[in-house]
Amino acid sequence: MYLAFTKGPNKVFWWVVVTSILASIASFAYYYSQGRTIDYVDSMSHLLIAKRVIDGNPSGMGQIGHLWLPLPHLLIVLLVKNGFLYRTGIAGSILSMVCFVVTAVYVYKTALRLQVKRDVWAAVIAVVVIITNFNMLYMQSTPMTELPLFVFLAAGAYYLVRWSQMPVRSSSEPFALFLLGFSVACAALTRYEGWAYAITVAIAIVYIGFRKGLKGKEIQDRVVYYGFCPGAIILLWIGWNALIFHNPFYFIMSDYAKSSNWVQSDDKVIGNMMVSFQTYGLATLHNLSVPVAFLSLTGFVYFLVRSRLRPEMAGVLVLMFPFPFFLVMLYYGARPLDVEEVSGIVINARFGLIMILPAALMVGYFVQNSKWRKVLVLPVIAWGVVSFFPNDIITLEEPIGYTSSPGTRLQRDAATWLNANYVDGQPMLMEAYRNETAHFYSVSPSNVIYEGSQDLWENAIKNPASYVDWVYTQCGGEAKDVVCKKLVGTSQLDSFDLVYQNPEVMIFRKKE
Repeated sequence: MYLAFTKGPNKVFWWVVVTSILASIASFAYYYSQGRTIDYVDSMSHLLIAKRVIDGNPSGMGQIGHLWLPLPHLLIVLLVKNGFLYRTGIAGSILSMVCFVVTAVYVYKTALRLQVKRDVWAAVIAVVVIITNFNMLYMQSTPMTELPLFVFLAAGAYYLVRWSQMPVRSSSEPFALFLLGFSVACAALTRYEGWAYAITVAIAIVYIGFRKGLKGKEIQDRVVYYGFCPGAIILLWIGWNALIFHNPFYFIMSDYAKSSNWVQSDDKVIGNMMVSFQTYGLATLHNLSVPVAFLSLTGFVYFLVRSRLRPEMAGVLVLMFPFPFFLVMLYYGARPLDVEEVSGIVINARFGLIMILPAALMVGYFVQNSKWRKVLVLPVIAWGVVSFFPNDIITLEEPIGYTSSPGTRLQRDAATWLNANYVDGQPMLMEAYRNETAHFYSVSPSNVIYEGSQDLWENAIKNPASYVDWVYTQCGGEAKDVVCKKLVGTSQLDSFDLVYQNPEVMIFRKKE
């Protein structure tokens, strides 16, 4: 992806780089000082997965698992080896911060290429939309996988635009298509949205090839050439599930992958496209701010009228795939997403943040080669920034709600007790799902037998006294974990004493 950084007005380019770095560091420093960088429960999951690869029970690549796509975890494996970087979550935040800066650079380079006269300051304004968005700044401070996805989406859009602007049958085409395919493959190995992106880009290549006057066989060759990397990645993940879990589609069929774990069957969005549209539309508005969303929509209309859908414009249109993608996911109940106005709660509203990539490019396109439009949009962007206050930052609402919930506090209490009483090195039986907080803040993954420990897990469930010295269970209310359901109240725990209990958690220790 180095080609994105080699040309352009140097002074402005380095302004973009330096400003993005400063915004990234300042934002991380603020949220880290507030103790907010690992408030998302998924942040702990990502850190735990990476840690288990080098320090699990057992360790190794098998600990990558089947549910989360592996690239973000592999990229921080060496960082989580450091205990401080792992325990504080900085290992994952570093990856997100780097991705934030590179995303800003790709947005700048793409915005520059979309303009006929290469208006540098219009491209800068596109970057301003990115680096002044408080939802973006918070997410780049966390170990979540959104920013790694964003950088590969932005890279793919850049290389698609770059290829579309090349002369027909140029000798540089194969390399440009390889970089495009590689970027999309990385997205497909980061989050499942990347799979939909891979298909969208393939469709865009067909359209661009048609507009460039290529013949059917030539278009087909380019689609196949591009699709080799993302196609191989998707097949590799399916093959991984078949090899390790004996089911090629285990990542969508396992007990932990079922959407029913997160989406209630009576959810308002299921089977109702209008409610789905309202939900995702509001999530997008909350993430972008109403002023910036309005500005980007105005830019989109201007883009459609002025561009006449030139081949390079497909580079922007492919970035709009999340809107129909999430509408379909919500309609069929495949993804949980709730906003206050529709459901009375906030869940996964961060999914709307992905729309900031096309929004930024649309704003940049709108102001190109027009001094009065540049002067006009800056106050609107500033209005958008101010509009985040005193309202809550939507991406921060959910983790704040999670950390302040009674269940999370009880898990933290259990983790505090374990830190004071657990004997390091003694094996513990604990289901990771639903117990991420207690696990992350207490016992090292090398000492925990969990549902990803392969045969050890099954054997320890059947005969815990032969495999572990500790048993951690969540038995509160309806949210009973597998360990509680299988062991609590049975003779398998006769060899253990109940040493800690709160309304959610029971901890047993083997009798001496």
